[in-house]
Amino acid sequence: MILRRTSLLTKRQIGGLIISPTRELARQTHVVATDLCKHCSLPEPLLLVGGANRPVSDDLKAFVKHGSDIVVATPGRLDDVMGRYDDM
Repeated sequence: MILRRTSLLTKRQIGGLIISPTRELARQTHVVATDLCKHCSLPEPLLLVGGANRPVSDDLKAFVKHGSDIVVATPGRLDDVMGRYDDM
């Protein structure tokens, strides 16, 4: 559906949200989504999971800079991002 849009998504718009119940499943889903996006010439999906070695603020800065049409997240991290980083 993202590819069939008549108007392209802007850098800060999201076309798809995948919510996974665990970090492991979210990471596996992100790998598959990344491969799919490469073949469709879409930007790399954004992965939002807790417990990562990388701070979520770095991921959000990359999202603001490069954009992403698809977000893969766990419920807790998504709630955290929407509650604390809504001004980005």
